[in-house]
Amino acid sequence: MSAADPAPQTRREETADGTRRRSPEGSGVRRLKSLRNGLSDLGRFVGLREDRQRSTKLRNGGPKPLIDPQGRFVVYWSPKSACTTTLIWFLHVSGMEAEARAHGAWPHRYRIDIYNRTDAYRAALARGFSGMRRIRVIRDPVDRALSSFRHAVGTSYADEAMARFLGRDVGRGAKFSLKEFIDYLEAEDIERTNTHHRQQLQPVEKLYPPTDVINISRTDLFKGLNEVEAVLGMDRTDFSKLEWLHKTEAPRKPVVARQTEDAYTRRMTSREARGVAEWPPKDALLTTEAKERLTRIYRADIEAYRDYL
Repeated sequence: MSAADPAPQTRREETADGTRRRSPEGSGVRRLKSLRNGLSDLGRFVGLREDRQRSTKLRNGGPKPLIDPQGRFVVYWSPKSACTTTLIWFLHVSGMEAEARAHGAWPHRYRIDIYNRTDAYRAALARGFSGMRRIRVIRDPVDRALSSFRHAVGTSYADEAMARFLGRDVGRGAKFSLKEFIDYLEAEDIERTNTHHRQQLQPVEKLYPPTDVINISRTDLFKGLNEVEAVLGMDRTDFSKLEWLHKTEAPRKPVVARQTEDAYTRRMTSREARGVAEWPPKDALLTTEAKERLTRIYRADIEAYRDYL
């Protein structure tokens, strides 16, 4: 210490053996600073933890939202509610279409394999969606249930669960009826079951409510997305020129039958569901009983989107 430096003020401090020694008066200040630094570190830790918790809430309880890389908008979506069309539009306007097409013919492969795994996506989830346009694409819950049923019959995604529920094999020939499918839905936790027939309402919508809701059962999806583009000052998408969209959607149309007898209780085949054979019309499947049961099952969706149904 130089002569110019003032001598530190001291105070007496008792040691463990009862003797007293002198200690610098500044040690208490240093302890206070250490405490403050610790609290600051704790605050940063809590903040990071809250970011992770918010990110977890945004990821859980539904399909991961589609977040525009430029931060202009986010899309909440559900399977069987024009999800593939919505995804192709999103990839197109976000500048990822070419890369996604190069990755594979099915657009959801790019979403799952690449897009959702990027550091940029995880960071966007952690930031949340305040100040962004939040687009929700939905479908009338009862209409969507019919689409879920046809998808379940036409693919194998629900075979194991349905076989376990019904106590019989459902993999070949006539698989199961709409009535049996609704029996199964009534026994499921509709908030957490497979996303192809899970309720549409997601936890993220409570944290960051939608600013724009497009019900594809009542509104033309292309028109609704064009309106969002106009609000955001984006270039207008010409859906007639989205080759990937038309190539993907063309094989997914059912061959609708005229015959309607026992459609609600008849076990359907995958050939019918895939459009190789005739599929019953909507009115034949949706009996009064079917409508009432599906309305009860998806009451959370009906209440949440009441203004758009």
